Amino acid sequence: MTFSGLTSIIIAASSTSSSPPPALTPLFIAIDSNNNVYTSNIANSTISKVTSSGVVTQTWATLASNATPYGIAIDSNNNVYTANHDNYTISKVTSSGVVTDPWATLSSSSGDYGIAIDSNGNVYTANHSNDTISKVTSSGVVTQTWATLASNAIPQLIAIDSNNNVYTANYSNSTISKVTSSGVVTDPWATLASGASPFGIAIDSNNNVYTANFANNTISKVTSSGVVTQAWATIPIANPVGIAIDSNNNVYTANNGNCTISKVTSSGFVTRTWATLASNANPNGIAIDSNNNVYTANTGNSTISKVTSSGAVTQSWATL
Repeated sequence: MTFSGLTSIIIAASSTSSSPPPALTPLFIAIDSNNNVYTSNIANSTISKVTSSGVVTQTWATLASNATPYGIAIDSNNNVYTANHDNYTISKVTSSGVVTDPWATLSSSSGDYGIAIDSNGNVYTANHSNDTISKVTSSGVVTQTWATLASNAIPQLIAIDSNNNVYTANYSNSTISKVTSSGVVTDPWATLASGASPFGIAIDSNNNVYTANFANNTISKVTSSGVVTQAWATIPIANPVGIAIDSNNNVYTANNGNCTISKVTSSGFVTRTWATLASNANPNGIAIDSNNNVYTANTGNSTISKVTSSGAVTQSWATL
């Protein structure tokens, strides 16, 4: 298979080898309420599961061979959903492992990338090929074009605040879009630095919005009222992709460019290299469990890293 567009960029961003990515190639990562860890594996269209104690099921769920799951998210009942970029679908896997594939079919031009779930169990995808957001109710009713963004947005990842407002990180025009739960679109809601190229997006407990800006190595912060700090934190040569926030509102990024994790406290104190991963890790996805342990999906070497809240690093906590 071939990895198209921005995915090939983030896989290869810091690679020094001409070899293709290995084995399962996990791209993004999510954690359920029992602290089980799941990855979306783009090389073989599967989902891996690792229990909180580290027991690995490399192929926990098998999707259609042409699915290529990108984003992954988990609802309040611990059902797992993936945004399947190459066949324009969403898959659902129950906590017991029952697979519905496809669970929802989107427009053939969607190129669904990020996925997120609101407090009512509605599922949303950021569709980077046609600059839209799709919505699927918990019962499976699909609105393929729930929101339309600027034609040059190229939304990547997607996040939802405590009021069920939906936000996208728009890579191409360096903006953030906001859509209310009733579908009112503000596009752009926030404008970042020209060339920032935001990839990951996350929201803290105060509904402040943060983006990991791949191209200019910064983190932007936008308050719930829309006040923008374009370079809230600077992390040189990092090429951050994923971003996540712990229960204390500390912000973490998975840095594809230099195989590290950065940490920024809620007050803005930056630790550029909070954790160092294997030199070929190329982390993309990042997620945090209920104990504030941090995990990354390492696309470069098909592993998951774990870093405790105190900073103890296990570079290859799980091998996929």
